[in-house]
Amino acid sequence: MKPKRPAKSKALQPAAPRFDGLLCGLREFIAESRRQVLRAVDVVQVRTCWGVGRHIVEFEQGGAARAEYGAKLLPLLAEKLTEEFGRGFDASNLRYMRLFYMAFPNCDALRHELKLVLPSEEELRRELIREQRALEARAKKTSS
Repeated sequence: MKPKRPAKSKALQPAAPRFDGLLCGLREFIAESRRQVLRAVDVVQVRTCWGVGRHIVEFEQGGAARAEYGAKLLPLLAEKLTEEFGRGFDASNLRYMRLFYMAFPNCDALRHELKLVLPSEEELRRELIREQRALEARAKKTSS
């Protein structure tokens, strides 16, 4: 004789509106988390480029002997850094990093300029609300 299967409990099945709310909340949380990660990565990338530029400029300003070496500096650095860290460190990128530092030698000024480029917390909040409303509208359409 086969053992009886336990009856499916309605308590284990999620109620559609509550489940949709949970799913919507998780979508918002994950989307916002991803935006924060991207923003943090962008800031770190900018600081890295600025720091590389600063090191190159400070090395180049070290004296006449280094000035002679300077003509070969970027191609040599590009070769070594690309071997160790991969793409993104070719001679032209290093030149741009150096110019970036020269344009913003004061890190505090750079931080101010970054605020103009990156979205504010308020802009991110408004975008999140727009996305939430769009998700809720889609959920209503699919449940109807």
